[in-house]
Amino acid sequence: MIVTFRRSSASIQDKRIVNLIMKFLPVVLLFSMTLLPSAGAAKMLYAGGSLPLDQQKVRAPLGHDELVFMQHNRRIAIPVKSITEISVGAREHYIGVSTANTQVLLKLSGGSQYREFLAALERSTGIKATNTTQVPTVVRYGI
Repeated sequence: MIVTFRRSSASIQDKRIVNLIMKFLPVVLLFSMTLLPSAGAAKMLYAGGSLPLDQQKVRAPLGHDELVFMQHNRRIAIPVKSITEISVGAREHYIGVSTANTQVLLKLSGGSQYREFLAALERSTGIKATNTTQVPTVVRYGI
């Protein structure tokens, strides 16, 4: 007795569809990630610092390895690894970012945007933000 197995055409067609999806899935995921608004797409105001920017609206998308400040035709990138300190002023939604030679102060417009951007910045840098309204002051008397 000889037993033969015959593949159904449906299973071959299903495999072709799955293979096609698997080929294009990485491309679709890559484009969807680049088209999604980044954590820094929130409305921000450059409130001051050492960057050559005007004190007005700025976009600051936070990429995987850099924080990019864009205003008009200017683009200034700060490597995430070079960020040494993050400070916050929770009442007014301010976020300060410092490197060895750069200081940036941003004001975000909304509470949820502020929290999301801050969380993404802390995750990217591995640095916990310091709340400037709760930092203890040490006074030393030279008596």
